[in-house]
Amino acid sequence: MFHRANAKPDPANIKRHEQIQSEIEELTAEIDHLKEQTAQLEDTIKELHRKIMEAGGIKLRFQKAKVDGVKEQIDLLNDRITKSIVSKSKAEKDAARFAKSIVKQQQQVEEMDAQLEDLTKQIDENSKVANEIRSKAEESQNVSRFSCIH
Repeated sequence: MFHRANAKPDPANIKRHEQIQSEIEELTAEIDHLKEQTAQLEDTIKELHRKIMEAGGIKLRFQKAKVDGVKEQIDLLNDRITKSIVSKSKAEKDAARFAKSIVKQQQQVEEMDAQLEDLTKQIDENSKVANEIRSKAEESQNVSRFSCIH
């Protein structure tokens, strides 16, 4: 016989789907944060560039070193943004795959429920037929006994 408890979506798939959804949210927040940092650094670069234009000599070299450091930070943040976007994309694909799996398992549960209902009806019908046969057999035995007595 089928058991409903065995026909539910795999809890591991549901849990993994929830984990992936959580990862997507975290990665989206990280991407937004990194973009914000990049924008701030670009503003800093513009301000430093302006100061460089105002200054000369030693100040110019010092400011250039600062700009180079900021550009390195931007490159690192851009790398992190790219990696986060790739991770987010993968997590979204995984989430879609797990969602499809859950839907498929739910459909299987519905199919099993329908099969269980059909089997239950068949059992009820067979029980009725068996009871009718049993009644006729008892009736036949009673008629046989009655004829033997008279």
